[in-house]
Amino acid sequence: MRVVPVVSGLAIGVAVLSGVAFTQLAQADDMVTFTVSTSADYSAGRVDLNEEGRSPGDMRLLYVPFTGENGVSGTMSGFATIVDIPDGEDTHIDAIGSAVFSFGDQDSIVATFKYELLPDGQGTKMDGTQLQPVIGGTGKFIGAKGQVSVSEDASGAWVYTFELLD
Repeated sequence: MRVVPVVSGLAIGVAVLSGVAFTQLAQADDMVTFTVSTSADYSAGRVDLNEEGRSPGDMRLLYVPFTGENGVSGTMSGFATIVDIPDGEDTHIDAIGSAVFSFGDQDSIVATFKYELLPDGQGTKMDGTQLQPVIGGTGKFIGAKGQVSVSEDASGAWVYTFELLD
């Protein structure tokens, strides 16, 4: 097994909001909505587990700081595993994974996702906004459920807008 560092504007996954910021969150009916974003510049890692080069089973590992509304900040830890490699007319690499956004004090939200990496592995195929399911949480977010909209801004940073059922 060899680990290859990769630098990318990609951030996978989801976000958590600290209890301090809850006082100014937008609320609509039974929904709590908030937004966090990553920097466009961070380091990620790639683990080559199968055939040399991109192949099913290879993993991308992330540990990315993020910031949000009302001075909220934390880190996103995540992984993605390649499940399909381009063949024929298919030019993208399919990956699935999970991400945890943590704000300390054991407050976190967990999401799962599927996305397409570009063939060079330096980013994702992003056609607008992707929706990803929120599948749980801890601390203030115990039992969290909902969805997160993921988009890329002009700088290459990833923006996560959470809609959690109250």
